[in-house]
Amino acid sequence: MYTSIYLHRVPRNNIEAFRRILASAAEIYHGHGALKRILYAPVNMDPKYNCLAFDEVIKMADDESIFIEINEFYDQTHHDEVMVKVDIDPQHLQLYEDLTVIVDISCIVRGEFKSVLLNA
Repeated sequence: MYTSIYLHRVPRNNIEAFRRILASAAEIYHGHGALKRILYAPVNMDPKYNCLAFDEVIKMADDESIFIEINEFYDQTHHDEVMVKVDIDPQHLQLYEDLTVIVDISCIVRGEFKSVLLNA
């Protein structure tokens, strides 16, 4: 499995608009072949088990919340094929522009990962 992960800092007054934009983008990703696109909302951000809290690592304003977006693909080749289509999709380009109005894009954290340990 190949996964792209995004950490989004979202102003609390823009959460509903953010969720609508990402829901529409998920349909576009799926339409171009992505396996899964999931958005996770925070529930409990308290540090536990001697781990750091997200807000100890990612500096957020008091009026922001963090969301995690996970996109799944079969492998890197599949990811690259899907993203070529997504990146030129006119609807997706408009959603990106809409997102830039409500979220500081320069604060989004992003990375691509491949699975190395699977449940037996």
